[in-house]
Amino acid sequence: MASSAKWLLLPVVIGLWACSHGSDRHAMPAFYYWKTRISSSDIARPIGASRIYVRAFDIDWDEQRQEAVPLAVVEGSQQASVSAQDVPVVFITHRTFLSLDSQQIRQLASRTIDKLQALWPVWPPAELQFDCDWTPASREGYFAFLRHIRRLSGSSVALSATIRLHQYRQPVQTGLPPVDRGMLMYYNMGEIRRWEEPNSILNNPTGRQYLQAADAYPLPLDLALPLFSWAVVFRDGQLSRLITEADEASLRTSPGFRPLGENRYERTIAGYWKGYYLYQGDQLRLEQVTAPDLLAAAADLRQAVNTDSFHLAFFHLDSTLVRRVGEDVLRTLVNTLAKPASPKETL
Repeated sequence: MASSAKWLLLPVVIGLWACSHGSDRHAMPAFYYWKTRISSSDIARPIGASRIYVRAFDIDWDEQRQEAVPLAVVEGSQQASVSAQDVPVVFITHRTFLSLDSQQIRQLASRTIDKLQALWPVWPPAELQFDCDWTPASREGYFAFLRHIRRLSGSSVALSATIRLHQYRQPVQTGLPPVDRGMLMYYNMGEIRRWEEPNSILNNPTGRQYLQAADAYPLPLDLALPLFSWAVVFRDGQLSRLITEADEASLRTSPGFRPLGENRYERTIAGYWKGYYLYQGDQLRLEQVTAPDLLAAAADLRQAVNTDSFHLAFFHLDSTLVRRVGEDVLRTLVNTLAKPASPKETL
C-alpha cells in the first residue's frame, strides 16, 4: 500500500481502537527484569504478576568491526523459572539501523532469532518484544527488521515494540511499527540535562502534555511505569553521568555530601561513591518515584488505555524497589488502570 493511502486510513483505525474498550478492563500486572544474570530466586512474581519481560540482550553497532553485535547477553536463562507467558526483550540502538543496508538487516534478523532460540528455555514464546527509540532516519531500517522477525518467528508469536512518548503523540510523523502491540513507556520524560528539572524519570505535568496532545494510539497498548531511581551527576554545570540504585538514605548517610535543597546534593570531597569517582564540587540530583506521583500517573494514563485487556509492567523487578514503593501501592496502580476514565477526567 502506498504510504499516502496508508495514512488516509489512520483516522479510521484510530476510531476503531478508541471505541474498542468498554466499561470493564482487565489490567494484568507484569515486571521488567533488566539484569544480565537471571536466577530462579530473582524471578519472584510480586502481586501475582504472571508475566516478566526479560532483557535477553542488546544490539549495538561496533565501529571497529563494522557490524551489529550482541551485548549484555543474559546469563542463566536456561536454569531460571521462565514461564511460557514471559517475554524476551531485545534492546537495539537506533544508530544500528543507520549503518545497515537491506541485506545486512535481513541477516541481523536471522541472527537475532537464532540467538533468542539458543537463550530462551521456552520456544516459541508467546511474544517477542523489541526496544528501539527509532527516529525518521532509522525508521525504515527498524521496521524492515521487524518484518523479517515476524516472518522468521512464525505466526504463533506476537510481536511488540516499545513506544516512547514522542512516538505516542505523533504516530503519523514517527510511523507505526509493524507489530501486534505497543508498550507505552511512561517514564524518562523530563529534561535530564537541565539542573532545574525536578524529576526526569517521572514528571507528571510533562507527561500530561504528551497525553493531551495525542489521539487514541492506533496499536493496542500495554503500559509501563517506573520504580527505579538514580542520581544525575553534574560537573561544571553539565550532565556527567547517571549513578543507578541511588537513594536518599545513601546520600544522607554517606560522608562527603552536602544538601543543597530538595533532592539535591554537592560533593564536598573527591573520592569514590557507589563505584564512581566524584570530584569535589560535583552536584547530584536524586531522582526517584514516590507513591503519590505513581498514583497520579496511573490516573492520567487511563486516557491512554485503548484495549480491554492489557499488561501494566513495572520497571524493574527488584526486591528493594518493590519494598520501597509497596505492594499495596502496586496493586492500587493496577486497579486504577482497570477503571475507565470518566468524562470529567478526560485530559
